[in-house]
Amino acid sequence: MYNTLVVRLAETDRDLCRVQELRRTECDAQSWFHPDQDDARDQAGFVWMAEADNMLLATIRAVPYSSGIGELSGVDLPFALPPLDDRCLEVGRFVAHPAAGVGTACLLLYRAASWLIANSAYTQAYGMCAGPMVPYYRRIGMAVSREGHPIPHFGPQLSYLIHGDLPCRN
Repeated sequence: MYNTLVVRLAETDRDLCRVQELRRTECDAQSWFHPDQDDARDQAGFVWMAEADNMLLATIRAVPYSSGIGELSGVDLPFALPPLDDRCLEVGRFVAHPAAGVGTACLLLYRAASWLIANSAYTQAYGMCAGPMVPYYRRIGMAVSREGHPIPHFGPQLSYLIHGDLPCRN
């Protein structure tokens, strides 16, 4: 059990280095992971960190649709996304250390959504996720496609469309 779990925005270069290290450690062997593309997306978006006892446990990123550099930009998808506009963010790079646990991951998603609602005009989220991540998004109220889709950009695993209003909106 952790003494204190903190969810916050990554604000410094050191924060982003820690996030990138967690991504490399947990995702390096996965075909969809291209760390060389993360820097520009991190700079254009919002990156949150969940940490406890000086250990980074989980992270997620949201990139404004209007930036044009989301992971799904330019990908020929086998389905139609919901209408996208300046209110939309692409969520992705949800990565968790095995010690994080479901509670940590769900708290990270909830706090990130709450921060966006309180501090921005973004109201919609969309993205793709691997099967093991589906329960996390469903747990905070996001709609998830029933069937997975092969997306060449993401490798051999099936990916699931997530979309909907940002959770927690009053």
